[in-house]
Amino acid sequence: IVRHTGGISYHVHYTITDEDDNKSRPYMLLGDAGEMSLKTARELARIVLALADKGVDPQDSMRPKLMADLLAKGDKWRP
Repeated sequence: IVRHTGGISYHVHYTITDEDDNKSRPYMLLGDAGEMSLKTARELARIVLALADKGVDPQDSMRPKLMADLLAKGDKWRP
């Protein structure tokens, strides 16, 4: 995605189907183009898509760890 500021970032869209066959199509930020190669972004995208094909939403899987990190580190937390 190219932002209005000129910054470029890599994202991946994937499809998740729940137990009622409802589909959602979230997207996930992989990283900024200045900090990550296109090759790495593509590799990460393939992994995210493979997980989604198995019914695993990578963003849902990351949330519990993030919340625990935020509670432990408070406003000192950094990505």
